[in-house]
Amino acid sequence: MGKSPGWRRWLRGLISVGLLVWLIQWIDWREFGRLAAGFEYQWGLAASLIFVINILMTSYKWGILLRAKGLVYPWSRLVRIVWVGNFLGIFLPTSLGGDNVRMVSIVRAGSPPAVAISSVIMERVSGMSTLGALAVLGGLWSAAHGQRPELLLMIVLPASIVVVGLLLLWSEPGYRLVRWITGRLHRLPGQRLLVDTHDALRTYDQARPALATVFAVSLVTQFLRVAFVLLIARGFGIRPPLLEATALIPTALFLGALPISVGGWGVREGAFVLVLGFIGIGRDAAFGISLISRAAGLLAHLPGLAIYLREGLGRRPAGGDEDDGGRSKTD
Repeated sequence: MGKSPGWRRWLRGLISVGLLVWLIQWIDWREFGRLAAGFEYQWGLAASLIFVINILMTSYKWGILLRAKGLVYPWSRLVRIVWVGNFLGIFLPTSLGGDNVRMVSIVRAGSPPAVAISSVIMERVSGMSTLGALAVLGGLWSAAHGQRPELLLMIVLPASIVVVGLLLLWSEPGYRLVRWITGRLHRLPGQRLLVDTHDALRTYDQARPALATVFAVSLVTQFLRVAFVLLIARGFGIRPPLLEATALIPTALFLGALPISVGGWGVREGAFVLVLGFIGIGRDAAFGISLISRAAGLLAHLPGLAIYLREGLGRRPAGGDEDDGGRSKTD
C-alpha cells in the first residue's frame, strides 16, 4: 500500500501521453465526429448497467475470500467499499489505486492488515487470471485464423507473469524463494507485513471450494465485460461477429489492464484499435468504443462518489456493529 516511486509515475505518464499522441495522428476526426454524433446513448446506459452488475459480483467474490479467512461482512458493506474504491481509482495515480482504497477501508473496518491485503490481491488475481486465459485463447484463435501472430506474443509475456506469480504463491519452491527474499530484506519497512501477507495468500490453497467459486464468478464477469464492449459497439451501429468478438475482446481488455500507464490511458485505446481491427472495426470506431466505454464506466462509478461523500473510507467499528465491521465465523 506504499507510494509508487516518482520515476514510475512519470514513466507511466509518458507512456500514456506518447501512445495517445501517436494514436491521435491516425484518427480521422471528421469521421470520428460523425460516429460520435450518431451514437445511440441507450446502449451506453445498458453497458453502464453491466458495469454495475460487475461491481456487485466483485463484491460477492471478495466476500467469499474474506469468509475463507474467518471474517464475515455484510455484502452491502462490501459493495459500498468496492464502489468507492472503483470511483477513487479513476483519479488515483496508479492502476491499483482502487485496490489500495479497498485495503484501507477493510482494515479500518477491523480486518487484520495481512488478511485485508491478501483478500484484495486474491480477488485481483482471480480476475486477471481468467482474463489472461481468455486473452491467450483469443491470441491462439487469431494466429490460427491467419491474423498477426505478434498479438499472441504480446499476451504471452504478461500472462506468463501471472502464472509465475501463482506458482510463487502456492508452490513449495516458490514459498521458499519468497521466504529467502524477505529474509534478505529484514530491514525493509513493512517486511513483517509482507511475510504475513504471503502466508495469508498461501493458505487460500486450503480453501479450494471457495477459490473454485471465485474463479467461476470471475469467468462470468469477464464474459460480461465482453458484453459491455459489444453494447458500446452497438451504440455506434456496429455488430461485430459474436464468436470472433468473444475471442478477441478479452485480449484488448487484458492488454489495457496492464499497469504500465496512468489509468490504462493510451494502452487501452491502442489495444482496442489493434485488436478490434481484426474483426473489421476501423480505428476511428475502435477509438470511439474505448472512449465511450470509459464514459459508461464513469457513469456506473458515480454512486461511489455519493457513498464516499457520506461515509468516507469507513472507520474501525466502536461497538461491533455488523454493518460496519466484520465478525468471526465463531462469533
